[in-house]
Amino acid sequence: MFLYHHLKKFQGFLSRLKKKGVLDDSVYNQIRPTAAVTPTLYGLPKVHKDNVPLRPILCSIGSLTYQCASWLSKSLSELRRHPSTAKDTFHFIKMIADHELDCNHIMCSFDVKNLFTNIPVHFTVNLILDKVFADKERKFHGLNRTELCKMLNWTCKNTVLQLNEQYYTQVDGVAMGSPIAPLMADVFLNWLIDDVNKIGCSLK
Repeated sequence: MFLYHHLKKFQGFLSRLKKKGVLDDSVYNQIRPTAAVTPTLYGLPKVHKDNVPLRPILCSIGSLTYQCASWLSKSLSELRRHPSTAKDTFHFIKMIADHELDCNHIMCSFDVKNLFTNIPVHFTVNLILDKVFADKERKFHGLNRTELCKMLNWTCKNTVLQLNEQYYTQVDGVAMGSPIAPLMADVFLNWLIDDVNKIGCSLK
């Protein structure tokens, strides 16, 4: 019953956008769910770590916002680009090929613990909105800032999941397994890198 209520509310939200002429038929038909399943949480063992902790994965295929999250992730993919981003090892080697390195240089990497579930959703949504609507007169596929904000919140803040036949709501962070999670993580980390660089420059 809870899932049915959420489904009807989300369908109503999209229907209102279509009636206003905001969403064209192709996008509306692509992202509107006709039915939905409750995402299921499961764990993958991190065999390379002590005590083999589990990596929580949310299977969200078929959930009420899955298609909408997929469309948003693809449509906003340009926001993931950043000078510090390397798509794979070959790209990284190409990026550093012109840098002169000597024996005093040390290469290291850092890992963010529990990245996806620690993404501040409200803050990151506003980062996306500020980038998309830097030109205040701009529309994003017909959506204004308020409408895109509501759509992002639907995909990020309405995650209901099932574990051991119990239902839970994720209160913050994004779920690994959601199509929009990598976008949210990249946007936030890109902002963090830029902010750290600003602080570094001001200290020189």
